[in-house]
Amino acid sequence: MLLATEAARYAHGITLLNHYFMNEIDREQLVRIPMHEMPTGDSLFFVYKKHRARQPEIVKLGQWLQQIAAANVP
Repeated sequence: MLLATEAARYAHGITLLNHYFMNEIDREQLVRIPMHEMPTGDSLFFVYKKHRARQPEIVKLGQWLQQIAAANVP
């Protein structure tokens, strides 16, 4: 998980994180897609650098994750 977090921090990837793996700088520099908790009971965040927010691949993945999460809301 930590390598994925580092990749997201330095704009070399994306990752799903919970609060445990995020620090204050991450909360300021990474983007959280507002979505419901997943059935695991954990809160996960889809994060990426702000300057990548309009990148088509990021947008598509974010939309897909939102659809999956919405389908799993009881």
